[in-house]
Amino acid sequence: MARRCASITDAHNGYPYTPVGRILIDRGIIPKEQMSMQKIREWMDQNPDGAKELRRQNRSYIFFREVNLSDKDEAVGAQGVPLTARPLDCSRQGAACLRHAVFHRGRIAD
Repeated sequence: MARRCASITDAHNGYPYTPVGRILIDRGIIPKEQMSMQKIREWMDQNPDGAKELRRQNRSYIFFREVNLSDKDEAVGAQGVPLTARPLDCSRQGAACLRHAVFHRGRIAD
């Protein structure tokens, strides 16, 4: 049977969140009317050095911890309410408790 897990918010470094989309708008890189997560990702893919500098503008970090779930457990949100999304199969190669395409295990996003 596959191991089930959930990623739980564990800590925050205390810095306020700085939205990178707002910075791109303020710099005139992406017009406000066109701003979307897809536009941010496209710009970052096309500008890796600029993306690294942009991500550093947000000094806010959230830290997660992985918890194992039994077949009967459910992931529980911050308000103690069970989350409805099904847990990920963490034993499969490429599966993750975090979105590893965005958050790499053991690495601070740069």
